[in-house]
Amino acid sequence: MSAETGEKWHDEVISSQTESEYTPPTTVQTPGSPMPPDPDTQGHLLHPGFSYLIQSVATGKFITFAKGKIVLDPIAGYSSTRWECIENDGWLGFRDPASYMLLGYIENENEELGCQFTRHDICERFQVREVEERIYHMLVIHVENWGKQDRRFKLLPIVHSRKDGQDILIKTKSNSNAAAWRFIRVQ
Repeated sequence: MSAETGEKWHDEVISSQTESEYTPPTTVQTPGSPMPPDPDTQGHLLHPGFSYLIQSVATGKFITFAKGKIVLDPIAGYSSTRWECIENDGWLGFRDPASYMLLGYIENENEELGCQFTRHDICERFQVREVEERIYHMLVIHVENWGKQDRRFKLLPIVHSRKDGQDILIKTKSNSNAAAWRFIRVQ
């Protein structure tokens, strides 16, 4: 390519660039301006300080705090389905913003989930593991030999169960039937 042809091509590129607008393919955020809401809020990695709806992939229902119990329900009525994500020493927790109580499991024979805890302690600590794109398992700490010197800690998944005609949540010792969850960030 001759210098003359190269200069002509260079001039044409500059000319065509100055005649058109420089519009980036996506919106560029200027420093200090608020970020616009993310149009795709489903299945995001959890971040402390944000609130989420926690949806069962199998049933389409949501973890709900209704009439003092944790159940799976469709979004409706006066129940609380929004959970504020918190973090303590690397462990996630989920707090009901209305009652300020934490989601956790009750130490009884069923080990079902409840929302009656004020401290982010052992029974209220969760890990979330991605099993498919934007689909997760929720795991809680299980303590074997509670109160004894040789106690052991395990992570156990949360599963659906039925009690008194309602879908409830319990922890299980079997990873094979772990419930799959979707986390939907809300404002």
